[in-house]
Order: sequence, then C-alpha cells, then structure tokens
Amino acid sequence: MIRALSPYNYTTSFRSPSGLICQSYRLDLRIWNGAKAEASITEVNESWTKLNPTGSDGNDIINIARVLADYVEVTPPTGTGIQLINGNAQWWVKAEVVYFTDPNNPTTSEPPQDYTFNLFGRGYSYGNEGQNITTVTDNLSLDGREFKVNRNGIFILPYYTPDNTLEAITVNSFPAGEVSQTPVPSPALSQRQSNESTQYLWVDVSTVATDKTIEIVLGATDPAPTVTLLIEDEYKHVPMDILFINKYGVCQTLTFFKEFESELKVTREKYETSNNQPSAGYHQFRNINVQGQESFKIQSGWVDESMNETFKQLLLSEQVWHYNGASHIPLNISSSSLNYKTQKRDRLIQYEIDFEYSFNVINNI
Repeated sequence: MIRALSPYNYTTSFRSPSGLICQSYRLDLRIWNGAKAEASITEVNESWTKLNPTGSDGNDIINIARVLADYVEVTPPTGTGIQLINGNAQWWVKAEVVYFTDPNNPTTSEPPQDYTFNLFGRGYSYGNEGQNITTVTDNLSLDGREFKVNRNGIFILPYYTPDNTLEAITVNSFPAGEVSQTPVPSPALSQRQSNESTQYLWVDVSTVATDKTIEIVLGATDPAPTVTLLIEDEYKHVPMDILFINKYGVCQTLTFFKEFESELKVTREKYETSNNQPSAGYHQFRNINVQGQESFKIQSGWVDESMNETFKQLLLSEQVWHYNGASHIPLNISSSSLNYKTQKRDRLIQYEIDFEYSFNVINNI
C-alpha cells in the first residue's frame, strides 16, 4: 500500500520494451474507489509527459505520491458491540507508460506498457525509512500491541486486508471469559474492493462487565499477532477516547484517563455608534464579529514506554477526533512538541497534550 504523504517514486526506463530509445514517454494514472476489476476504466486522472532530448538510455523518476493524497478522505468509523467495519481509507491507482519512439512522427506511440496496480492511502513514512514504503507488519495498521482502555469506552483496531482475505479474528476477555467472539465482516468481503482493504475491529469495552483484559488474536499461525487491551476503571476523572489518523493512513484510538482542564478564548471587534444616549441604555461602543474557540489539556495517565510511538503519531496526525459515545467531535492538536519519556529516567510516564476544538463556539458557517 502506497503511503501518499511520503514520496513514492515511479521509475521508468527511457528504453521501451520494443528495444527502442524513446523520444519521450507519458505516465498515466487512473485513480478510483471500488473494485480492482474496474481497472479497465479509460479516464486518465493524472498524466506526465517527459522528454528525452539527449537520447538517454537510463531511467527517469516521477514522484506520483504528491497527487494521490488529494483523492482520499479518511473518516472515523462508528460501530456497536464488537464488529468489523469497512475502513474506506484506500483507493486504487493504475499506472501505465506510453512510449513515443518514432523521431519522424513524435505523436505516434507504442501500445501502453508497464501496467502497475497499487492501493494507496493517506499514510506516511519517516525520513530515515526512505522512499516507496508499502509494507504493514503482521497486517496490523498500528504500532504497539498493548493498550489501556476505559471500561466504558471503545477501542478500534485497524487491520489491513490487501487481498480482501481476512484471517479469523478472535476476541476473548479474561479471567472470567465474559466475551468470546469471532467477528466476521457483514456483508462478506468482496474480491479486491478498495473500501474493504482496511477493516476496523470496533470493540465496545462496556460489553465486558468485570473482566480485566481483552485479547485480540489475528489468524491461526503460532505465534499469532496479538493485541491486548488492559481495562481500566477510572473513578475520579472522565476518560476521553481520542481517534486520530496514524502513519498508516487509518484511524486508531488512544484513551486519556486523567485530569482535564478547559479554556475559552474570545476575539472581537468594536465600533462606535451614535444611535442614542447611554443614559437610555444604548451602547456607544458595540461589539461585532465575536468569535470563541474552546480548548483543553488532558493527561494520559500512566503509560508504558512502548506507547511513545503512539503519542508521536498522535502529534503528527492530520486529523483528530474525540468520540463521546455518540459522535465524533473534530479536534486540532495545539501542542507543538513532545518530550519523550523513559522508564529509566522518569520511572513513571505520563503525557499532557493540548487540544482545541476545530470549530467556533458560535456557528458562523
């Protein structure tokens, strides 16, 4: 899967498959959301033409990622109980090369060559990872395998299904076994649908009454990829489930458990009027264009050092939401730095992040 927020360089030889050195070539991209079988569509969405004035026999490179990201809009999922939900987070791209090799007729082309199909989404790679990063470890589209969750909250596990084949997922709670489920997609996965290439396992933690952990196992291999949810009971504060788009271009959750502090910032303009006397209750100076934006800071509660990567991706995220149990409230992160904490130096690790609501208090749009 192409991570379209980082470079994906498409390499093309100036020598066509016929053996001739081209005068120029054209790289066409067909981009769509749906079944891979629709790859026969004729509309070209993006195109580059590259000349070869020196008659080079080498390769040429075009970064196609810079146009792909604009096609995908990631939205947070909403579910009930324990279920699988289509991710709707990737699209298809088909690349093909058209060579122009006749020096006497530069508009005559050879048949299209080098058909390449790829899924792409709004993910990214780190600067030290290099270009053209497409892999997803264990098909789990998140980093970390152990998370603290609120007993009355939710957890989302994004799972990559590149061939639209989903291995068996089992969800079990311990120690009493209050939950034991094997959720399946509904409807069943189709063949190579882009909107199904990521599945979200939605876990409503409140389905567990007294158990302390939930174990999610993917597939039957030994050892199978496993994600463990540690259920926390918070009595003093109201935990907050934050959803964000991670480096794989999909949504995941992170629960903040501790102190919450909110703030309101107001901006306004003022003009002077002479409508009537202040002694009669009239304003000589009137406020106009009053706007307010609310913000808050919240503490994570104690976390393991392995969660540093998750907090890093939270701060790097383009879009963030608060799930309040019924709807997704859009947020922006106003914190601009993160001081990584370690157990060796800090012993106990807790983070405080500043958020602001991504809308005005007064609806003016």
